[in-house]
Amino acid sequence: MTNDEIFAMAKQAGCMDSDDYGVWVTFALGVKELTAFANLVAEKEREECAKLCEVEHGFYGTAPAQDIRARGKE
Repeated sequence: MTNDEIFAMAKQAGCMDSDDYGVWVTFALGVKELTAFANLVAEKEREECAKLCEVEHGFYGTAPAQDIRARGKE
């Protein structure tokens, strides 16, 4: 993951924001924000792993990729 992706997920989770000048401001993190951020990171990682299965193993990677993606839906 790139820094930009991490910052975007942190912003989406409510952990940080940027001011009018593009300077990042970090907020106080509570359980809600940390949980949301962790879930976004895990979702991104699962998707990358699923794509790797599909690319590396073609048809045979489809079932494992579906299993990986399903983990976030439990």
